[in-house]
Amino acid sequence: MNAGEGPTIFGVQPGAETTKFQSYYYDMSNESYVKNIAPNMDVKIDGKNIGVPIGVEGFGFVYNKDLVDPAKITDLASFKAFLEESKSNGINGFSLSQEAYFLIGHILNTPFALQQDPVAFIDQLNKGEVKMADTKEFQEFAQYMEAIRESAKNPLEVTYDTQMGDFATGKTAIVHQGNWSYGMLQDYKDINAGMMAMPLAGNTKLAVDIPAIWVINNKASADQIKAANAFLEWLYNSETGKKNHRRRIQIHSCDDEYRNKQPGSAFPSGIRSYSERQHDSLGSDLLPARHHPERSGSCHTRIFPEQVHDWRSIPSEA
Repeated sequence: MNAGEGPTIFGVQPGAETTKFQSYYYDMSNESYVKNIAPNMDVKIDGKNIGVPIGVEGFGFVYNKDLVDPAKITDLASFKAFLEESKSNGINGFSLSQEAYFLIGHILNTPFALQQDPVAFIDQLNKGEVKMADTKEFQEFAQYMEAIRESAKNPLEVTYDTQMGDFATGKTAIVHQGNWSYGMLQDYKDINAGMMAMPLAGNTKLAVDIPAIWVINNKASADQIKAANAFLEWLYNSETGKKNHRRRIQIHSCDDEYRNKQPGSAFPSGIRSYSERQHDSLGSDLLPARHHPERSGSCHTRIFPEQVHDWRSIPSEA
């Protein structure tokens, strides 16, 4: 980017990464494709539209409806009881997997998002004014991890492929995943799956938000910027573009048609219903780069130890 050789269109994550690259953003405010972005899904800096959401995603507990009654898993005690009962029946009650986001990056969002003001909390955390270990939501989160360690399969021994295969075949009752995981389930026609919130500290909300944003490089040439706008116009406003976006790429769009069921996923109605009312934001997006989910594995190797697992350490002050 500094050498002037960056792409014309590139993607950034909301939060810290969006702020980092803000000097490169073309102002999209007058472009027609931003007019159709759904309420509360637009991306602005200093009152200017600087990007369009790639889509909307949500994650939480993806559960097998034939094995799980979500009305019976409402707190830590009932979650523990469910894991123990499942284990006694030869079923893995709950599964994480070894990949960084699926191991800790996503599920750790919940205690952050449950803070009264997640942005202020993370700011205090970065300044050393608060500690996760002294915060009740994180204390309870640790008890969930202990319950998983005691009564579920070690996630450091589970790959994403194995996790979803075991879920699809009824060997696992609940996985912590999102709407994207449907791509792993499409070949299993008999799977009866739903989504529910992690019931941490009385939580009843999925984490639903924008995973990434398309932006246009304002350092590109006038012709390149014109071509980039034409592409985004096609992608978000033309029927062919929207069809490819939803059906072929299988992304849940953020335009004002996103309330309608979008073909290609078993979970859109769940994501929609949560995104239309209050929902937990992706608080982990607000963390600085040194606390990125890709660097969070070391804490889980203490909870779920194994002999060989090469994780980078996060700073001790986290």
